[in-house]
Amino acid sequence: MTTARLERVAAGFLMASAGLTLFKLLPAQVCFGIAALLWLRIVSTDRRRLALPPFVWPLAGYAIWTILSAVFSIDPRPPFIGL
Repeated sequence: MTTARLERVAAGFLMASAGLTLFKLLPAQVCFGIAALLWLRIVSTDRRRLALPPFVWPLAGYAIWTILSAVFSIDPRPPFIGL
């Protein structure tokens, strides 16, 4: 399958995911997961350098900080129950 076709299929799954969130979350999450896997396939086979927006590193820092605060809390189980 060509990269352009993979991109179209991934975009279709992403749009389906956005549309399905109005009705059921499980099919929406499945479509989003398939789109994410297709995106990883596209990124791994395409040798261009991935351009990241400038807010990626502060967002990654915030995510790490949130996970660390949950791990080192007094009762670390409740933050991870919803995962």
